[in-house]
Amino acid sequence: MIIALVFAAACLAFGFAATLAFKLEATERVAVGIAAGVLAGGWLCLLLSWFAFGALDAAPMLATALILSIAALALYKKFGLPKPVSFDKKTLAILAAAALLFLLLNWRVTLEPNAAGGAASVINVWGDGPFHYGLVDSFAFGSNLPPEYPVLAGAKLGYPFLMDFWTACLVAGGAGLREAVVFSNALVFLALLCGAFALFKRLGGRRAALIGLLLFFANGNAGIIHATGNGFALDQDYSHLEDAGLSFMNLTYALFIPQRSILLGFATACCVFFLFYDFVFGKGGKKELFLAGVLAGLSPMAHAHSALAIGLVFAGLFAYKPRREWLWFLLPAAVLGLPQLWWMLGQAQSGFSGVHIGWLNVNEGKSALDFAVFWLRNGWLVLALGALGWFYAKPEAKKFALPFAAFFVIGNTLRFQAWDWDNIKVLSYWFLASACLAGVLIDRLWSAKRNELKALAAFLALAAIASGLLTFAWMAFGSNARYEVYTAQDFKIAEWAKSNTSANAVFVTADSPQDPVSSLAGRKIVMGFTGWLWSHGLAYSERADRVKAFYLDPSCAALRALGAQYALVSPREKSMTPATQAFDSRMRKAYESGGYAVYSC
Repeated sequence: MIIALVFAAACLAFGFAATLAFKLEATERVAVGIAAGVLAGGWLCLLLSWFAFGALDAAPMLATALILSIAALALYKKFGLPKPVSFDKKTLAILAAAALLFLLLNWRVTLEPNAAGGAASVINVWGDGPFHYGLVDSFAFGSNLPPEYPVLAGAKLGYPFLMDFWTACLVAGGAGLREAVVFSNALVFLALLCGAFALFKRLGGRRAALIGLLLFFANGNAGIIHATGNGFALDQDYSHLEDAGLSFMNLTYALFIPQRSILLGFATACCVFFLFYDFVFGKGGKKELFLAGVLAGLSPMAHAHSALAIGLVFAGLFAYKPRREWLWFLLPAAVLGLPQLWWMLGQAQSGFSGVHIGWLNVNEGKSALDFAVFWLRNGWLVLALGALGWFYAKPEAKKFALPFAAFFVIGNTLRFQAWDWDNIKVLSYWFLASACLAGVLIDRLWSAKRNELKALAAFLALAAIASGLLTFAWMAFGSNARYEVYTAQDFKIAEWAKSNTSANAVFVTADSPQDPVSSLAGRKIVMGFTGWLWSHGLAYSERADRVKAFYLDPSCAALRALGAQYALVSPREKSMTPATQAFDSRMRKAYESGGYAVYSC
């Protein structure tokens, strides 16, 4: 655990030291410091582990901590500590409190131990979490360098994994998986809060910014109408009712807790955006553009959709203010970012689906009126108030917000992955600007002298987030929200695999998302959950047929042909109808306990 703390402290020390070269307010320094520290520490430790030490362990982590600490001391010596300035203590306290609530909610819904010795999670973490745990543990325990998909052994990992790698450093340094995931989530969420506040404040002022943050992170939709008819019973997620056509669900629930990469991507993008704003409309110059370029250049392997968002906003602002100084952004962004895009290119091409009108498949063939109603119910009050708020915003804010409208158009006309819903990652950037502008309008109403307008402002804000607040309550305390992710036997077999098999070992398993060998032991498997493989645009059908044939007619020759050394037969493999007697007679049983068996040759 000490190594994990030293590593994290060195990353943050460097990140904050790097901010000393710039004139930043307290919230901006927190945002840039955390984002820069995680990005720099993750990248440096990745490169050292990959090319110098051959694996992620104490050596590259301590080397990373030493290098970053020396760099931080040099920066402190050159620029000195920031001069004492007055800062908004109340705002920082509000943002810190919000980050603490996020941490507590994460802790409640992530791998919570149950009475049977297993662990449970809220449904969205139950489904998405094991993929990220598999990435974390594959780096920490599975010698996954160069990076491969743990759930598709041999396939190059084109998915943005930097957030999971940084978390893996904490696990490799002695932290528990649950603690490392929740801590890193909350830390980066604080950076996101501060970065978004800094951006929103530029567009509409302090109070509008705080309102906008509330509208964005606690966003709701027309689900509140259904909740009213159901007596507000906490038995479902009212922001996600597919039968009622509600799919633009609460973003904290749908994205920022389960899909960890978007946290780092969004935090980095918000920092870049407020640096862009300063260059186009404010005090920023070449130094700020260079900082934005470095952050943007490090971001593709953190979150590809956020890197795309940065590029689109840059294009819009460049069209408005074409200047040679933009090269200070473009050059570092290209030098650092293009190699990552090259690495990811093959997977991006296979997963791209082209033109697709209407975001979701269920919207195909709908009339313009039906489509408008769909978005009014899903975008809800933030959509309407954001559109109106644009007219009340100051001229600079209007110009800056315009490129974000492109995300709504793109999200409804192009599909970037096989899964249609996944375009919510693009649409969320449109919603970011809409929430900010909606905050501007509500702030204007609240600032009016008439009590009726103040009451209207309060009502609109509450109605906009009502179903989102119910989602949070359902996540923490509701029924039908929490499912067992792992049993006690899952943890037991994972410990056996870590202790008794090579870090490079490959297993054959069923395609369950909660497979313990991959997600808890960090070992690669021949083929994991097909839902992930399909949504990532990976080819797996031939391998699926071979795995199914293996379980029906197991043999050492077939196991070796799959490139594996071990085969798991557990309750999850029952769907493969394994020939148990053939396993016992043809292969060696390396492990058996509680209905779980591992076979080898």
